[in-house]
Amino acid sequence: SISVEVLASINDILESSMGLENRIFLVPSADGGQGHRDILQHLLVQAKCGSSIHFIHSSLETLLETKLLFGDNRPTSQDDGYGISAFGSQVSLKLSLPTWA
Repeated sequence: SISVEVLASINDILESSMGLENRIFLVPSADGGQGHRDILQHLLVQAKCGSSIHFIHSSLETLLETKLLFGDNRPTSQDDGYGISAFGSQVSLKLSLPTWA
């Protein structure tokens, strides 16, 4: 089963990110100076080894900023758009606009 969480603030997301298995987070606009890239980085570090995270965002600018989380491991079309994140332990990451997902 999949758990869907809608949380009021970014701090709530950071606190509830433990046990990320089969979860969907609906993330509000960034507040308190902490951007979505920082939240995603936190989730990558907390994810179990071998996990996959699909980050969908409506801003191409934000997606371009989050590409830094791949380090040198940019995804290829052969990998179905997933690449290994530079953060976490062998965590696969995919970035998409809603129209691509």
